[in-house]
Amino acid sequence: MKKSGSHFDLPIAYNLLKLILKEKSQNNNENIALIGELSLDGKIVGIKGTLSLIDCFKNNGIKKVIIPYENYMEASLIEGIDIVPLKDLGQVIDYIKNEKNIDVKNLHKFNFE
Repeated sequence: MKKSGSHFDLPIAYNLLKLILKEKSQNNNENIALIGELSLDGKIVGIKGTLSLIDCFKNNGIKKVIIPYENYMEASLIEGIDIVPLKDLGQVIDYIKNEKNIDVKNLHKFNFE
């Protein structure tokens, strides 16, 4: 199936990484959605339409969504779903392997560029 739109870049990379890191993964990543564009250097780039996508995920029973870091302020407007903002594939690998906790409660202290 041909992919349409850059917002599928992150889910594709995530699932490939999960397969590669399967033996080392400790994080139960079920019931999770992902959206985001990937740059050639592995950075996760913000996308348009975040609110409507997250709202759709929430209405279909998804409990958690990984999004581009720069979309966090917008995404935080939707309640009832866990938002995990990440900046690059390195953070995605850490998340899959459950090596680092993503503290979204303190994100407002950081400078959003």
